[in-house]
Amino acid sequence: MIASDGALNMKHIDRASRPPGSCDRLHRIDFEILREIIHEHAGIFFQDSRKHVLQTRVMVRLQALGIDYFEDYIDYLTDPGNYSEILRLVDAITQTETAFFRTKDQFRCIREQLLPCLETHATQRARIWSTACATGEEAYSLAMLVAEVFPASKERPEIVASDINTQALYTAECGRYNARAMEPVPAALQNQHFSKSPEGFRVSEQLVDMVTFKRINLADRTDMMRMHSVNLILCMNVLQSFSKEIRQKTLQAIYNAMDDNAYLMIGATETLYGLSHPFVELNMGPVRVYQKCA
Repeated sequence: MIASDGALNMKHIDRASRPPGSCDRLHRIDFEILREIIHEHAGIFFQDSRKHVLQTRVMVRLQALGIDYFEDYIDYLTDPGNYSEILRLVDAITQTETAFFRTKDQFRCIREQLLPCLETHATQRARIWSTACATGEEAYSLAMLVAEVFPASKERPEIVASDINTQALYTAECGRYNARAMEPVPAALQNQHFSKSPEGFRVSEQLVDMVTFKRINLADRTDMMRMHSVNLILCMNVLQSFSKEIRQKTLQAIYNAMDDNAYLMIGATETLYGLSHPFVELNMGPVRVYQKCA
């Protein structure tokens, strides 16, 4: 890179930065700095093996800002006047892949075993928390099950759905989905809970009223203190993206947010092995469900 006075810019040469267009532009130093910034603000930890994944996702922000080099982006990112860029970076690096009734065994367990138990254990109106709702499909799937299990004449559980990705939450609140996204939803439920238009499908007002969306950072203690008296928490395929330190802290914060005898469901391929936690694992077939002991 040539500075305006014609001299070589040694900053970029010292970092051995690759020029724009290179397949491997992210220098090790910049990777470690970005990884630490993301870990501090979102709890997500990128292993060395995922360096290229991080480069690809952060490149979206470089292109949006017209910045060529990662170290220049780090300078921009760490400027106190550009704090909003932290939120945009978190949006860029967090995944929002999800689907309606994505894990059949887990949603079957929720409908047939966990929802009927909420009336027994809840000391007040039951509360369900989808901790990483992404674009809303998990939350609305829960709402459809609640509408099925709890008749309209009874007080239905409150559903809180959260995510750290602001763009994903905006999509979730809009409640609009294309035909491909609707494929896992049975025709009867589509007819009951969605309206169809040339642009796709829109969630009914009934389901919208059942779900409250919030931006909550699971790695932020203050954010987590906003949740309390929850009877069922879905934290599926989330903890695995955190460092062990953050997983430990998040589990404790989840425990504090739970009512006595509440349930925690994690991903079927996840485990709490190696972590100190105050939960009892329940035998519910191929799913992973834990219970808070009173």
